Amino acid sequence: LGRPTGLIAYDTDSAVAARACGQKATYKPIRPRTIYYTLALALVSGLTLWALIGRPKADVHVIRDRNPIFVRMHDGAVRDGYTLKIANRTFEDRRFEIAFAGLEGARLSQPGRPSDASVVVLVPADEVMAVRVFVTAPPDAERPHSLPGRFIIRSGDIEAEAKTVFLSGAANPK
Repeated sequence: LGRPTGLIAYDTDSAVAARACGQKATYKPIRPRTIYYTLALALVSGLTLWALIGRPKADVHVIRDRNPIFVRMHDGAVRDGYTLKIANRTFEDRRFEIAFAGLEGARLSQPGRPSDASVVVLVPADEVMAVRVFVTAPPDAERPHSLPGRFIIRSGDIEAEAKTVFLSGAANPK
């Protein structure tokens, strides 16, 4: 364009003022702002690393069936339905065995599978799988309207649990 080089440049106000007075401009690489940004970046990086290292290798969330809230079977047993969301946060496929605790004599089953078999699911690496399960309480038990329970998933040394409620269909005292 035929213009002199260095016509447009980026500079600090203090360097421009120093050059206007005939002095040499000084640049300080370590200033309070650079120290602040370095500390802030180190803190955020450390917190992110701590969260990634400390996260559980597996997780489970429970979603209760809302309609119907329970089913009374022909033999008098009561069955509740649940959907479990199992997260496998490892780098290999894992077989998770599912168990239900909190209700004496309860059976755990999956739709389309024999009720006497244990419930085991294969969850691919670094994925979340939805699993439909039924919890069936024996017919002869006297139970309150709702009972606290929990689902436990295990795969080798990995274990996770989630709390839920079993609704028995008994009369709710007011």
